[in-house]
Amino acid sequence: MSIVAKNSSEGFTPAPADRHQAVCVDVIDLGMVERENKGKKSTRHEIRIVFQIAARMENGCRFVVTSKPYGLSLHPNSALRPFLESWRGQPFTDEQARAGLQVERLIGANALLTVVHAAAGGNTYANIGSILPWKLHWGQKLLPENYTRKPERQPQQPVQAFSQTVYQAQPHQQPSPQNLYQVPVLLQGVQENDIPF
Repeated sequence: MSIVAKNSSEGFTPAPADRHQAVCVDVIDLGMVERENKGKKSTRHEIRIVFQIAARMENGCRFVVTSKPYGLSLHPNSALRPFLESWRGQPFTDEQARAGLQVERLIGANALLTVVHAAAGGNTYANIGSILPWKLHWGQKLLPENYTRKPERQPQQPVQAFSQTVYQAQPHQQPSPQNLYQVPVLLQGVQENDIPF
């Protein structure tokens, strides 16, 4: 059997350009990536952050929006730190930045994303223009739905505490093995001014 590579972007519909409620559904570890900037090569550990937005495609599934690659660093000059600070609604203290952030904690955190479109090579892509913390008075938190995390990760079993939280917060959305995986328990005791991570 032969393996064929082709342009399969025809018919692809990007997420609509607008402000959207979103939930982080994955943090993809890209590993060590070599980049070149002004003729100088460097290697850094990179991640991508994946969100589902509330808007749905014609098939009923939610749109997925993926961040640009970020260096895995909370250095003040890094691109990741201001992105996360905007998302959490306040800066990291020096002590918090030195202690670090377990990026898996981002999964399940809600946000208000501004999706912008960019054209390249005759295609239109949805990019994250900005991110803000989701405020509870805007509406209920969005839960991950029908998303399978990156294949190289071990499958995780549903956590009972999370299942109970889903039933309490969204009784009309019963979890199933197809759309439930382990994410942090973020809905119990959430206050308006809580920092998501």
